[in-house]
Amino acid sequence: MTIATYAKKVLSNGVRTFHDPARIKYLLPTDSEERRRLVRQHKAITTTLNGLFSAPITKQLENGITVLDAGCGPGCWSIDMAVKYKNSQFHGVDILGTQFPQEKDMPTNTRFVVGNLADNIPYPDNTFDFIYQRLLYFAFTKEQWIQNLKELHRALKPGGCVELIEYDHRKMIRYGPSFRKQLEAIEKYQVSRGMYPYVNDDLCRLLKNAGFSETTKSVKQQAFCSPEKTSNSIEYTGDAILCAYESLRLGLSEFVPEWRNASAYKRHLQDCRREALANSAQLYCTIHVARK
Repeated sequence: MTIATYAKKVLSNGVRTFHDPARIKYLLPTDSEERRRLVRQHKAITTTLNGLFSAPITKQLENGITVLDAGCGPGCWSIDMAVKYKNSQFHGVDILGTQFPQEKDMPTNTRFVVGNLADNIPYPDNTFDFIYQRLLYFAFTKEQWIQNLKELHRALKPGGCVELIEYDHRKMIRYGPSFRKQLEAIEKYQVSRGMYPYVNDDLCRLLKNAGFSETTKSVKQQAFCSPEKTSNSIEYTGDAILCAYESLRLGLSEFVPEWRNASAYKRHLQDCRREALANSAQLYCTIHVARK
């Protein structure tokens, strides 16, 4: 499957490539710099959430089950899981195969395939015992979320479990005026591209409509950044999110014209970080677990 990219857009830190918006709504880049950001993000999330998953399936994983990492990106989660649970098989699906790990880095109980989660997961019905999907907030329209959840339900075995993890940027706590400006621009940008920034408020209903049952929702609040430059999960999180914001500059500048200037936008993001630190800003993360 060939994934087209559209205009190479020059940002303050070089040339970035993106999906063709006429075909794929995903807002973030498709390049090696984004791959590195996703690796940092994985470290932050797994540390902050105290593990690789929340669903009650540890015993099944130890015994051996079939697992889908939906929207796997560089495959960090699948690899970590495969190393820890050697009796289970892990399949990663992503729309961009160039993000996948090199074969030499793949455990023998992993496999990675290209597929569009908003259209058709390239596996038969009732294939997986557990499906893990996270951070597609910048990926889907409402209609695509509906189709995605139907596909997850189709590919899941009866009695199987799905886990969805999402940050809700609209519900950050104790942010300042620069951050408010950033979040308002992001919401406008998402809406202009037909996306669904309100999905976190609607996931329980959407999961039920897709056929899932026993849905539980938990909320985690997490500091955006720490006072010192460290390698801890808090610093990884703030860094990964600000890097994602940086890559959105040209799209956001449709709503905040002064951000067409890369230096001005860089100063704005520095202000966002200072405000988040001064106010002890908190991220809002939801975890939905449901069964078929």
